[in-house]
Formats: sequence, C-alpha cells, structure tokens
Amino acid sequence: MNDQPLVSIIIPTYNRAHLIAETLDSVLGQSYSNWECIIVDDGSKDNTDEVVGVYVEKDSRFKYYHRPKEHLPGGNGARNYGYKLSRGSFIQWFDSDDLMDVRYLHAKVEFMTSNDVDFSVSQTVNFVERGKLSKVEKYTSNRKNEISLLNFINQKVYWMTPDFFVKRVAVQCVKFSETLKSGQETNFFIRFLTLPVKGEFLDEELTYRRIHENSIRKSVETDSVTSNKNKSISLLDAYNSIFKSTDAEVLTALENHIVRALYRSKFDIPLKQLESLAKGIMMHRGILQLVNFVCLVFFARYNKGYTFYNKFQSYG
Repeated sequence: MNDQPLVSIIIPTYNRAHLIAETLDSVLGQSYSNWECIIVDDGSKDNTDEVVGVYVEKDSRFKYYHRPKEHLPGGNGARNYGYKLSRGSFIQWFDSDDLMDVRYLHAKVEFMTSNDVDFSVSQTVNFVERGKLSKVEKYTSNRKNEISLLNFINQKVYWMTPDFFVKRVAVQCVKFSETLKSGQETNFFIRFLTLPVKGEFLDEELTYRRIHENSIRKSVETDSVTSNKNKSISLLDAYNSIFKSTDAEVLTALENHIVRALYRSKFDIPLKQLESLAKGIMMHRGILQLVNFVCLVFFARYNKGYTFYNKFQSYG
C-alpha cells in the first residue's frame, strides 16, 4: 500500500441516507486500496449520521465530518471543507448518489502516473433510480477536441465532476464558489482551466450517474427561466474572476454564453451584475458592442427585441 499514491475522495452529502450506502459500497469495492474517503454532511435532517457511521466503524479509511459554520451552507462549502481536511496526492470529488466502477481509482492513478498530465477525465453513464444499473444515456463529449478553456466554454469538451481526477498540486489554488447554488461545477472548471494545467480524456466508462426526482440537476431542468438565470450568474462570477487573466477570444466566447442565458431569463439579475458585464464588454469589445448589449437588455426586459436579438449573432 505504501508505494501507492494516496487518493482523497471527497463526498458532500445532504439528506441522502437512502442512497449514500450504495455510493460508499462502490468506494469500498475499489480494486485500488490506498484511499481516504472524506464525507462531509451539510446539515442533513435524516439518519445520515447513522448510515455513514456504520462505514466509519467498518473501515478507518472512511472519515465523517459536519460542515462547520465558517463554510457557507451547500455542497460547495462541504467540498471546500473536505479538501481542507484531505491529505491525498490526488483529489477526487464525488457525489453522494453516484457510483464508481470497481476499477475507477486504479484506472485513474495508472493513467495519471503513465502520462504527463495534471488531470484526467473519464466517461459516465446515467442510470435510473430503481432496480439494477440501466445504461439509459451515455454522457458524451467530442473527444476529438483538445481540452482547453475555450473549448470548455463552447462545450466542445465537457464533463461531470465525478469524472474529474486531479493532482493536488494542480488544484490547490482553486476553490468552489460557496455563494453559488447552481452551476458551481462549470464555474469551478472555468477558473481552473485558466491555470497552466494539462488534461487528457481517459476513454472509459468508470462512473454511474444516478438520475432521480430529488437530484439537483433534475429540479433545475424543470424551470428553464430559473435555470438560465442561475447559469448566467454562475458564468458571470467566473467571468469576473478570470477577466484579467485570459485573452479576448475566451472572454468573447464567455460573454456570448452569458448574454444568451441572460436573454432567456429576461435579464432578471441585479443591476450591479449587469454593470460588471457591460464594463467588461466595453473594455475589450468597444462602444458599439456595449450599445448593442444595452439595447438588448432594454428590449428583453420589455418582452421585445427578438428580431434585434437574432440580428446580433455575436451574442449567440
């Protein structure tokens, strides 16, 4: 065991007592043995303590904590706290309702140690809540494209957090935004990809993503306006974070996605956030594009401007 790098698996959880046991079983069944699994409860009201306690007693590699008050409520605060407690050379954030293939850690560590990369991304398969695993949808992205910030923003490459495996030294400067309630993973990866890091795809299906009525992704998908509002807020937060550290092509691509999401949500966000975007557009795209943006905001808020919107394809 000592010659194997330690992997820290960090799992935030909230009211998942009925699901987390299956997740922890998938961790316990890993063919790779040198891991620690840090579970951080985010204020559950069910019997999560009891369920997780069984695993802590069973195997000392499981460690269980409650998110302290210095971290904001939500999965992001729990993730950040778990990272703070972790000791591994590799970091694996995971969700408390998803599953790992038995080869997950072994395949990832082997790939990372055999290739000169800072992170790797494998594939996931969706499965339904009840019954045996059912591969109902394979999450795909275009593996022909290089992993880069621009390609990620334009969704030519994309991945789910459980498929992201990273060296500790590569990710130590980036934390999850604890003020965001949705889109925090995309926000995190945009900020992470501004760093001088190199990643590659591992073309294997190694995780199983549970789709069920109580999942966050399911609830967000039911309301398009709210979904686009949350998306725009998440992207704006990333935009403001990377504005001074990236090039105009990346900023333009990110602005296009932000404006498209804003338009679909009727620009229903605080004026201060709109002002920060307008300032950024002005600084690197000029007065004409700023005027276009201001007109777009005006027309959208008064339920007009669809022709105007379609005319200015630079905003998507």
